[in-house]
Amino acid sequence: MKIQVSYIVFIIVVAILLFSCDNGTKTQKGIISGVITLDGQVVHSGVTVLLYKADIISEDIQNTNELYPQTGFTVTEKHIFDHRDFQPLYEIFTSATGTFTFNDVPYGKYILAYYKDGWGYNYLFNVELKDEQLEINDGALHLYPITLLQSAIIGEYHLEKNKCYLAENDVSFLPECSLTIERGCKLLVKPGCNITVYGDISIIGDETEYVTITSSDGIYSEQKTVNQFSKFEISQSSICQSIGYIIFSHCTEGLVVLNNNLEVHSSFFHNNYKNFQIIGGGNSNNVFSNNVIVSEVGSNQYGVYLNGTINPNISKNRFINIDNALTIRATENAQVFKNIFQGGANQIYSTSISTSIISYNTLKNANYAITNTAMSNMTIQYNDIQANICVYTLHTGNMGNTITQGWTKGNQNNFYGTEYAINASGYFYNNDFNYIELDFTNNFWNATNSQSIENIIKDMDEIYIPDLPGHAAPKIIYIPFRLTPFSNAGCNG
Repeated sequence: MKIQVSYIVFIIVVAILLFSCDNGTKTQKGIISGVITLDGQVVHSGVTVLLYKADIISEDIQNTNELYPQTGFTVTEKHIFDHRDFQPLYEIFTSATGTFTFNDVPYGKYILAYYKDGWGYNYLFNVELKDEQLEINDGALHLYPITLLQSAIIGEYHLEKNKCYLAENDVSFLPECSLTIERGCKLLVKPGCNITVYGDISIIGDETEYVTITSSDGIYSEQKTVNQFSKFEISQSSICQSIGYIIFSHCTEGLVVLNNNLEVHSSFFHNNYKNFQIIGGGNSNNVFSNNVIVSEVGSNQYGVYLNGTINPNISKNRFINIDNALTIRATENAQVFKNIFQGGANQIYSTSISTSIISYNTLKNANYAITNTAMSNMTIQYNDIQANICVYTLHTGNMGNTITQGWTKGNQNNFYGTEYAINASGYFYNNDFNYIELDFTNNFWNATNSQSIENIIKDMDEIYIPDLPGHAAPKIIYIPFRLTPFSNAGCNG
């Protein structure tokens, strides 16, 4: 009898365990439903609704969020997500009443995208299914008719909150125009077309709602290749002191600044060939600060491009996997301060009679971290540099370096060079000396003795110099040197 009772108890326990195990391993699923309304309409059918998996932030971006919080800003899915760049999990159309339902959705976090031809698009983030049903019907999902922009605009003009605007041709906001772009607005530009602002401009995004400027191509599809629009240009005559909180994408020439004393801040740039440019003709004192520029690895994009400008300030930005992160060309007194450069082929490249101070930056995982050439003067101080070649100088065509125009100086830096800490291949034009000294004293070389440091410096007899009169070799002066890293070097210093 005892044996029979024990056997029955055993069977019950096993059944309970099996049932518990089945419930624990079975994927829990539910329903996500909602209502999307079309402004001013009675019938709300035909809206495409797409559901995407959340958690799309790459490891590189997550790392910079965590390790360098004093640069840029915390990048989230609202900055990264573009429905043209990701594959949806589910797709459905709204009914006449605007309702939609996704059935059998696994519990988890999602992003909702919805659009209709002629009505633009919108996203809803932080969609989390953790019960049997999630209803979104509080009026949060809404579309307005898209507004077509005329080719020439004057007077007061507002791009209103949460509305979409389309430029099907080149559009000029003329000197008589005062342009205001409100937060949550989306400006869509046809591939190959330009936006030019000649008058006043105010962009009033904030941390909760950014202004989006992007190509119109593929908005009503989930295509993977998006044709880029040409540029958004702020002309020399435009009056503007500060713009920010912009998501800027799918552009060839990027956001182009021609005027003076403008700060561009707190904005996210991605999927552009060139992201941001300051183009001179004497313009000065422009600032690019606390921005994030992201690229896919190996895409040969340009981050910030300075050309012919005076006193630009590039500070507290994040450059992530940009092959040509910062180009300084024919620019006077560029200040590059407390940025993080992560990945890419060429992180800082100075050329064509430029002058610059590169200080308190962190440069990681590049082929060439800092390059100086073509009669440019550069001071490098208090940087933390990890690269195949930390500092590279070279000769460029007929723009040969001289003792006063073309020097590179570096002090109080931490150098971690895989191949070379310094590759000084840029020779000098000089009739008085066989070599020109370059001051690289008081640096940490990740080495403990002179011979080890010599092995990671390329200069003098190791480089090519034409066998002609008036040519001098560079000689790196590195003694005294430091045996421990500078704790205050880099963007965290």
